[in-house]
Amino acid sequence: MMAQTDSMNPAAKALDRLAINFREYPCKTGALYFCTDPATGLTFDIKYEEDGTIHLWRFIGESTVLVSGMRCEYRSPKKPNSAVGIEVTNDGEINFYARQMLDAKNPEGIMQISRFIRRYVNLIGNSSFQTFSVSIGS
Repeated sequence: MMAQTDSMNPAAKALDRLAINFREYPCKTGALYFCTDPATGLTFDIKYEEDGTIHLWRFIGESTVLVSGMRCEYRSPKKPNSAVGIEVTNDGEINFYARQMLDAKNPEGIMQISRFIRRYVNLIGNSSFQTFSVSIGS
């Protein structure tokens, strides 16, 4: 967690507001965050793009690389710039992700990002999600 300054991007401000510990790594078009929720100990990652795209993910298991690239994704017709899904990476890791494009310049942008992050943390912290078993390619 960092002291909030005007130079922080909206994702860093939202993480700071939520009291989530993070390490920030600047990228060409935004920033990458490695995050830990101190209340639950859960870890997750965020990629913030300057265009307002927020991508959150957490690795939840492993599978065989034979099914790498496999993906199950949901997009609401009402929110075409948002998605949630599970995918198998090229290394065989199972990744649970959520992605949303927000207007970070909007005065409500930090609040929207905060709500999005909090909902994701609540979902990955849910006991039924933690006991979720994935058997892809078995």
